[in-house]
Amino acid sequence: MDKLTSITLPDGVKFLAGRSFYDNSKLESVYVPASVTQISGNPFEKSTKATIYVAEGSSLIPTLEALKVNYATYEYF
Repeated sequence: MDKLTSITLPDGVKFLAGRSFYDNSKLESVYVPASVTQISGNPFEKSTKATIYVAEGSSLIPTLEALKVNYATYEYF
């Protein structure tokens, strides 16, 4: 089975569990809605090519920085 290259989580998701996207070498982008306010563990562990897109001002930014994952912000309306 081919691995996903991009994932857009639907608005309303509130939590990302550790290893949700574990070891996906083809994953390039994950769009996380502003509704996500908690992360457990490292959902992006070993998915080193992925850029995680979060809303500007997201409460997740300090967590993503601590996990040392590549992230970018987008303007949320």
